[in-house]
Amino acid sequence: MTRRTARLARGAAPRLRPVVLTNQRPPAASRPLPGHPEGTGDGVDYGAVMRRLGISRSWTPWLLIRYAQADAGQRPIPASDTYYESPDIWVQSSDPSGNAVPGEPNFVYAAILNLGKAPAFPTRVDFYWGNPAVGLGPGQMNLIGREWTLVQAHGIQIVRCSTPWIPIYENGGHECLIVNCTSPALDPIAQPFQTILDRHVGQRNITVLQGAPGQMIKFHLGVNNFFPLAARIAIEAWTEQVVIAPATFASMTFRDVVNRVAALGGRQSAAGHGAAKGFRVARSALRLGTKLSKPIRVVPTKGARAYLGHLLIGTDQAASTKRRGRSRDKPLHQPSMEAFEQRRLDLHLRIPKNAPSGAFFVVHLTQNGFGIPMGGYKIVVHVGARTPR
Repeated sequence: MTRRTARLARGAAPRLRPVVLTNQRPPAASRPLPGHPEGTGDGVDYGAVMRRLGISRSWTPWLLIRYAQADAGQRPIPASDTYYESPDIWVQSSDPSGNAVPGEPNFVYAAILNLGKAPAFPTRVDFYWGNPAVGLGPGQMNLIGREWTLVQAHGIQIVRCSTPWIPIYENGGHECLIVNCTSPALDPIAQPFQTILDRHVGQRNITVLQGAPGQMIKFHLGVNNFFPLAARIAIEAWTEQVVIAPATFASMTFRDVVNRVAALGGRQSAAGHGAAKGFRVARSALRLGTKLSKPIRVVPTKGARAYLGHLLIGTDQAASTKRRGRSRDKPLHQPSMEAFEQRRLDLHLRIPKNAPSGAFFVVHLTQNGFGIPMGGYKIVVHVGARTPR
């Protein structure tokens, strides 16, 4: 009789070897982030440290920055969904609408979820900003600051970037934000800045403007071909009006209202098409006029080929959820752009004269190249005298 058989005969519990479960291959510490000179950060290969210490885990953390309210972390994100309006990223500023204010310190927040059964420690959170644009790659992002934190199992951690962010006046504070999170030892990030492919990445390209009936609002965005080759870029848009019941508006914070308004009517399979009680899409919408500039500059980006390669692979994996066009999608411009070429898109938004007080108008803008989503931007216009809270 073997020892194991004897133990079982005495009623002893069998000895189980811990099984190491990893959902992603830990990146080498020396591997740089595609298209960004920051590198991986602290330079410590936590996986190697744990292996030397003989540490193994039967459970792992599972970090997530949601791209929609009902996002459960499945990646790649379906090509039919809007992935750049994360409800888990926001700005603390003096602006009641929640926009960053140029010339003064602003602080960026991110909500990091851990859907796994083990604490995520240490967890690194990197905050980035980029000039407002319908297409963004890692070469257009600028580091704000970095924080280290602990995210408990089945928990959520609100992380505040302690480094003040002072936006430039040129963009009026209307910037794009990307947050990368990673637990280097147990749940490392695989594709930094790739919101579509990696659940560790969150992106928010939304600005809120206040307007009055009949007012003309001018706004401009960048158009970037961050591909390392020439491409025909397609820029499309659609607009809509969202009406909110007064009781609903009074019971929610303005940031929650903006998140619901942005998702309502957008391409959000994960969010149930943004359906929410007290919100509805109206037929009337504001008038939109655009003008695309000639080429402004060409700014080559390091690591662009690797970035594009990962994006192509991820898009191929999501082939079953190919982008579905809508009858209301309005093609704006289809320029042929050289590799790394940058242009400017000027927008003129005319609010209807009969717009009711408290109404919201949303402008959805998207950019695609080779049929691949390159990004997008949402402009939310609020009409009314009610002060947001």
